[in-house]
Amino acid sequence: MIEYIKSVEEFDSIIAKAKEANKVVLVDYTASWCGPCRMISPILDKLAGAADPNRIEFYKVDVDETEEISARAGVTAMPTFHAYNSKSPNPGHDYAEMRGAVPKKLEQFILDSLNGPASD
Repeated sequence: MIEYIKSVEEFDSIIAKAKEANKVVLVDYTASWCGPCRMISPILDKLAGAADPNRIEFYKVDVDETEEISARAGVTAMPTFHAYNSKSPNPGHDYAEMRGAVPKKLEQFILDSLNGPASD
């Protein structure tokens, strides 16, 4: 099961430790009332279970319980996924971002975050 981050301090610590270890941190910004979030959750659990824990860690942030984290990250829609220390960064940010609950898109987002975007 993917753990929830409960505070800004915990969030900052997780990101810093992962950066030192050269790991990607995938954060699922979610809400208990969000239907698409509930739909994608078991798929994310499956992807997390199959991933190499030496390369990527998975966490969730409940946008209602930890508003400061989601506000700081600029999250305005759920689900939103941020990959920190990504090999496919978002220009001007320290994370890559994906919005929506599309399973194949999420799987590709994780692969791109670990390996960089596939070349055409």
